[in-house]
Amino acid sequence: MTHEFENYKIKLQSRYNALLTDLKKYRETIDYYETTGKNLSKELTKTASKAFKSGEIDFLEYVQLLESAKNIEINYLQNLMKYNNTVLEINYLSFQ
Repeated sequence: MTHEFENYKIKLQSRYNALLTDLKKYRETIDYYETTGKNLSKELTKTASKAFKSGEIDFLEYVQLLESAKNIEINYLQNLMKYNNTVLEINYLSFQ
C-alpha cells in the first residue's frame, strides 16, 4: 500500500511540474500577443483594407492578409484557453 501511495505521489508531482512548464509556455504566447501580436493583427487588417480599397492588392491577397490577422487572434484565444485549463488542473492537483 505504501509503495502504491509513493508511486501515486510521484506521478502527481511529475504531472504538476509538467503543468507548470505548460503554464509558462502559454503565458509567454499570451504575453507576446498582448505586447506585439495584437498590434500586428490590427496593422495587418488596416493595411489590407487600405491596399484593397486603393487597388494595390486584389481580393485574394486581401482575404489572405485578413486570414493572417485572424490566425494571430485565434492562436491567442487558443493559448488563453489552454492557459486557463492548465490553471484549473493545477488547482485541482493542489487540493488533492
